Amino acid sequence: MIRPVQRDELSSCASLIRKSFQTVADEFGFTPENAPRFTAFATTEERLLFHLDGEHRLMFLDEENGIPCGYYSLRLQENGSCDLGNLAVLPEYRHRGIGGLLLRHAMETARAHHCDVMELSIVEENQVLRRWYERNGAIHTGTEKFDFFPFTCGYLKIDLQAPPAKKIQNIAIVSLSSGIIGEPSVQFEVDIGVRRLQEYGLNVKFMPHARMGLQYVFDHPKERAEDLLTAFRDPDIDMILCAIGGDDTYRLLPYLFDHNELAEAVSDKVFLGFSDTTINHLMLHKIGLKTFYGQAFLSDLCELSPEMHPYTRKYFEELITTGHIREITPSDCWYSERQEFSPDQVSKMLPSHPNAGFELLQGSPVFSGKILGGCIDSMFDFFDPGRYADMPVLCSRYRLFPDAEDWKGRILLLESSEEKPTPEVYRKSLEYLKGTGVFDAVSGVLAGKPMDETYADEYKKLLVEVIGKPDLPIVFNLNIGHAMPRCIMPFGVEATVDVNRQVIRFAE
Repeated sequence: MIRPVQRDELSSCASLIRKSFQTVADEFGFTPENAPRFTAFATTEERLLFHLDGEHRLMFLDEENGIPCGYYSLRLQENGSCDLGNLAVLPEYRHRGIGGLLLRHAMETARAHHCDVMELSIVEENQVLRRWYERNGAIHTGTEKFDFFPFTCGYLKIDLQAPPAKKIQNIAIVSLSSGIIGEPSVQFEVDIGVRRLQEYGLNVKFMPHARMGLQYVFDHPKERAEDLLTAFRDPDIDMILCAIGGDDTYRLLPYLFDHNELAEAVSDKVFLGFSDTTINHLMLHKIGLKTFYGQAFLSDLCELSPEMHPYTRKYFEELITTGHIREITPSDCWYSERQEFSPDQVSKMLPSHPNAGFELLQGSPVFSGKILGGCIDSMFDFFDPGRYADMPVLCSRYRLFPDAEDWKGRILLLESSEEKPTPEVYRKSLEYLKGTGVFDAVSGVLAGKPMDETYADEYKKLLVEVIGKPDLPIVFNLNIGHAMPRCIMPFGVEATVDVNRQVIRFAE
């Protein structure tokens, strides 16, 4: 959790900074004698007090399990720029994505104070650090040599202005759960999806193991993880699109977190998927990446109707042409579940029905927060060993489900799968979630339309009854998740839900 520094914490902050920068001093041979002004030796409580009172710097700490482990400060300038100072992570907490969290928090804080540019300096000889900043959007602007330093100062800047529309060009398709797109029986569907992507002018790259088939993909979670890491590391890939959901992507956890593989590989790409991919979204949330929830390759791009459902297509096109979603409104209609998938179903339309729009079950019709969540069936498996006995064990070991503090002020998204959980299972799922404290922390709950509106009335009653907080806004019937058509919902972006106006707007 990142929070402002308190005045009585300046001494411990100074110690944290010195310990963090000492590894740089050790690596490059800096000592108090040859570099007395270097951060590892010159940072004191008095120095930070001057930063606070004399320079009016904004100061922030990151805590993990209540232990301070990261720090940064911002000095705001009158010309619309700001200086990032002393971004530091204790050595024992590195390679967990904390540095990226701090940098992104600093950028958001600077934007909130109307800064257009963030400037920073590094030890130029530390090329690993320079490349890390450049991967996170920094531009190298020059160097300078001082007599009192035994190293070269390197300067970088980050443009904080709203980025231009990011048009997606290269898409990587990954099978992180089911390997169904490698089965011969669905190749006619895969061909439809590839053709549609190519008609958008997109280059499609299936990752090496994505099309190896159901049994291979099930038997090789390590290779699934390698595909995801390779896609993030590939500088030419703009977007990672999940082939479909499934039920066992949790098995990737050791291969993505045991040696901080995901945190070290992740880069700023569009990540899109839903269903069991809920687990992958929470993995990426854990290391600070914003993602997009709601569509998948086989489920949406390969739709057997003559074209993608118009509502679905609208959001996919917005994402690939701009890199973001500006707002979500309800669909005018919803479609019945497709019962058969075979070549003779190609171009056959699904029955459609009028859609009622967002439905406020309780609470204020207007509320805000960053959205996070996903498929309630997957969240059920976080806590219940009925499907896979080791899933709750692994999810707990890697602390994958956010704690109550992380949920504070967020909006929880819940949508149900094609399994159409019974009211008894839906109740138990909500009770599991309630036991984590999530409903005491969030600012509101969004619930997706169930497939074929099965158990819709029962789910609505259960949401109100089990959550048991009459003032907490609960909105039902969103076109998100397994019921068709589907929107795309940004995770990690400030959102304002306005049921009266039937719209969800996003700040970025």
